[in-house]
Amino acid sequence: MNKKFPNCGLKALPHIDSKVKWFKDKYAIVSEMVNKTSGFQWDDKTKMLQCDKQVFDDFVKNHPKAGGLWRTPFPYLEKLDHVFGVDRANGIASELPEDSINNLEEIVNLANDNSDDDGLPQPPAAKKIKKEKTPKSTEKKKISSNSRFNF
Repeated sequence: MNKKFPNCGLKALPHIDSKVKWFKDKYAIVSEMVNKTSGFQWDDKTKMLQCDKQVFDDFVKNHPKAGGLWRTPFPYLEKLDHVFGVDRANGIASELPEDSINNLEEIVNLANDNSDDDGLPQPPAAKKIKKEKTPKSTEKKKISSNSRFNF
């Protein structure tokens, strides 16, 4: 920017960050409307949300950032899905708490199982090695005042 407009004092970085945040917010709202809320559909031809005005107004009451999206084309939704879609949770790897507990119990049971089902020899248990104690010197080293480094 300084090459095109020297001494203007404007910086590009905060403006770019602001636009990225705006696109990310709008993508998150449109994605939630289309994927998680009933009454909304995406029209690929017009690149706009399709819904009743009352459904949209009800959604905006709980999501104020969605206010300007009624009858507004959003042509970059597919491209933004590639950019921001990986950052959003989609529920594919989710599990219920009881499923999580059952999975943990299975893992603990497998770890505690001492039987040798596979027929392979088990590795020997690790042995502790005793370290020999070295005698400490009771004599303190004298530091001469005219030498900066005494080793």
